[in-house]
Amino acid sequence: MGDSSRWALSEGRLNPFVAIAKILLKGKGEETQALELTRFNNTLAILFLTLALVSFGLGWPIAGYIFSAFLLLAASAALLGYCIGCTVYFWVKQIRAGRFRRT
Repeated sequence: MGDSSRWALSEGRLNPFVAIAKILLKGKGEETQALELTRFNNTLAILFLTLALVSFGLGWPIAGYIFSAFLLLAASAALLGYCIGCTVYFWVKQIRAGRFRRT
């Protein structure tokens, strides 16, 4: 098994930031976000990073900056307590369930 798959299968237990936070934050933490939602948010982040990298690689700097700005906006909002990926996930689920209709 490769090194990257070992990290993916660990579900964050091998993440150095998580290890440091557990030492510094003594309180009992609770997981409040569903694993499916976490994966969706991570997929969005990887998508924006990949599109930015490909855009810069193809010589399309404007598109690269736009995708980078999307990622920066989502990360900044998350730091302020709002999850843009959660909102997008909710919309996608509503559309798939047929509950999202224009009025």
